[in-house]
Amino acid sequence: MLLNLMEIRIGNWVKQRGWRLGPTVGILLLTTVPAPAMALEIIGNYIQPGQHFPHSGEVALNPPTTVVGTGNIQDVFAAAAAAWESRFTDPYTVTINYGWGHTPASDGVTYASRFDATTGRVAEAEIRFTNTLNRPGRVWFLDPTPRQGEEYGPIKSVAADLGGGTLNTGRWAYAISQPPGFPGTQQPGGSYSGSDTSLLDNAVHEIGHALNIYYSRLQSADIGNDGDVDILHGPFAGTQIPYSSAGGGHPVLPYPQGAMVMHGYQPSVGMHHGVLSDADVLLAAEVSGFKRVNLDSVSYTSLADFSDHSILTLNGDARVAGNVLQLTPDQPGRAGSAFLTVPYHITPKTSIETAFSFSTGGVNGNGTKGADGFAFVIQNDPRGQSALGNSGEGLGFGLSKTGSNLVPPISHSLAIEFDTHQNAFDGNGNHVAFVADGDVARHGNLASPSFSLNDDVVHYVWIDYDPVSRLWEVFLNASNTKPSTPLISDSIDILGLLGPDAYFGFSAGTGDQGLRTRLS
Repeated sequence: MLLNLMEIRIGNWVKQRGWRLGPTVGILLLTTVPAPAMALEIIGNYIQPGQHFPHSGEVALNPPTTVVGTGNIQDVFAAAAAAWESRFTDPYTVTINYGWGHTPASDGVTYASRFDATTGRVAEAEIRFTNTLNRPGRVWFLDPTPRQGEEYGPIKSVAADLGGGTLNTGRWAYAISQPPGFPGTQQPGGSYSGSDTSLLDNAVHEIGHALNIYYSRLQSADIGNDGDVDILHGPFAGTQIPYSSAGGGHPVLPYPQGAMVMHGYQPSVGMHHGVLSDADVLLAAEVSGFKRVNLDSVSYTSLADFSDHSILTLNGDARVAGNVLQLTPDQPGRAGSAFLTVPYHITPKTSIETAFSFSTGGVNGNGTKGADGFAFVIQNDPRGQSALGNSGEGLGFGLSKTGSNLVPPISHSLAIEFDTHQNAFDGNGNHVAFVADGDVARHGNLASPSFSLNDDVVHYVWIDYDPVSRLWEVFLNASNTKPSTPLISDSIDILGLLGPDAYFGFSAGTGDQGLRTRLS
């Protein structure tokens, strides 16, 4: 069986139509809950004045003598780091040595000190902020409350459809009050124009540079520049950041005042309070190879293929060969599962939208004798991402009434099974059904498609969950057009069944006859 996972969305009932995902393997989760515990971690190491920066060897300088605001560089840097950490939930750690220094060409500079040999991402970086701004009349604004933003108005956004759907491409928050000693003039409509340079915005920008330096994926003109970044094949397939030579080769996106120079993240100068747009985050994800991305009310997990399966836990007979995930080989009595290592939080408002394509065939391509099938599984079993059920009729997640060395089914689970073999308790050997808590003998609303699931032909599946009605709908088609009527539907309270956390993945099992189950 060849399974092409296209898209899974989970959210607080925020419908965002228009995303077009091709063969990219991905899981899209619409949610506003906090990021999982395993996530990007930015370790900031402040280099005290008089100490040497470990990469450049330069001596750290004293803080600037003329500033606006009573904040300090450590708190501001921590807030900027948190802005990025909340956007990427990949389990990855980067150390950034930062402090005041001499940077005559800019307000701040970033260097990559060390790369991770496995991921190609920067593992250690150096950021030096100038202690004397190089533009006359400008001073640093050191926000005393960098995580609150009480000096600013509401965050505003501008949206654009970049080919893969509508997302915000620019976000900003003008200053609405003048902090004590803050130079500048209040403008009509609440905007603010002043001779300031926000250290928070600059830190967000420079940390973005550190995250975007990726030695094996150089969409940039050079390794330290934002450059020409095209996310056509990034997390949202079909989305493209238009390239322009304006702004030193930075992409240009729509902005209220006309054309905005996009630095890959929020511009470093001005009162923006360190806000990041969806486009900022997607650009960084593409350059840095991050796969778990939080957008506004959206988190997304992307796998171009399975050559890098670091965010998955493979169990039983599940293996990766090249860029293909094989859940079971074409041998009898096998079981395998694969789950995202990090669970996601479920709330009463969580909605789910899933789409994938698959093809299923029996042993050596014999499409009439393959057994037993596979399932899409959402679960909160005590075994977590390592959960695995029985082979054969258990389909890798459920009970089994035959065989030896039986294991418990995956509990606290909802499975949507695609069964290719008739057992004693099955209505037939070609059906789709809901199964709760791994009890494969008790089906919910079993139904058969108009075609064989076991014919080695690609078929398409869509799965939707409405938290208001608690209604699950499963659509199945031989073409990539979602039918207007579901094949099966049922009312199932996902929060009541699973609890507040859930692992997403697939399982498969073979019985007396083999069935090779592969995801790619």
